[in-house]
Amino acid sequence: MKRIIYLLILLVILLIVNGSEELCNGMKLSEAKEIAIENCGELKESYSCNEGTNTWWIDLDLEKEGCAPACVVDVLDKSTEINRRCSGLIIE
Repeated sequence: MKRIIYLLILLVILLIVNGSEELCNGMKLSEAKEIAIENCGELKESYSCNEGTNTWWIDLDLEKEGCAPACVVDVLDKSTEINRRCSGLIIE
């Protein structure tokens, strides 16, 4: 009997952990990260969801002065694009 109770507790814990992943209009963060790694490259830990545009914005580990690039993953069609988010300031 104790074994069944322990197994049930373990099952509940696993359901809570797996079910608590962040969503952006139906797409899990883990899925967005897989898509971003495959199409955009190495990721940083920071990300955000833009529910208005149905996109995950996941920061990229790319170095370019004056820019903060992100991989933008479209939740609906799973397409990606790199948005460089450059400041536009030209340093002479």
